[in-house]
Amino acid sequence: MAIYDDHLIDPRLEEISLRVSRQHLRYCFEKGIVPHIEDSTRVMQAAYDAMTRSGNPLDAPGERLYLLSFEGLQSYVKVGRVEKRIFPDRLKEYEHEAELNMVVIFDGWVSKAWPSTRLWETRARDAIAAVPGVQRIHKEYFSGITFEDALAIVQSERTA
Repeated sequence: MAIYDDHLIDPRLEEISLRVSRQHLRYCFEKGIVPHIEDSTRVMQAAYDAMTRSGNPLDAPGERLYLLSFEGLQSYVKVGRVEKRIFPDRLKEYEHEAELNMVVIFDGWVSKAWPSTRLWETRARDAIAAVPGVQRIHKEYFSGITFEDALAIVQSERTA
């Protein structure tokens, strides 16, 4: 159980609260309403927590592949890799970019450290771009695909 303001919070209530926040954000984006900052913060924190729960320290050395899901007036996923930089620093850049573009980081995944993720990244991007209905917005940004579907593709394209 998590503790907030010296009160124990049941994890089931946290999950319900997160679902409500995600639904509220999607409703706001659909209607063109500015969402509550608490909902945005809760959802982005959950995405960050999901990446840290993978058991991989986000500041470990080596290259990593990552997938981020952004939702807002326009929703998209981003496939990228980080080399020679610590992933939390890169994530902060995307949080700032998300705020400027009026989107929220909804979900995220990061790989374990590998000697090289360049080929994996290229194959994953090409495979996502080949999915019918997916649009490549920019070289590593895609719309028309869910985070879950993109993650399945990224994981299936892993190379040794």
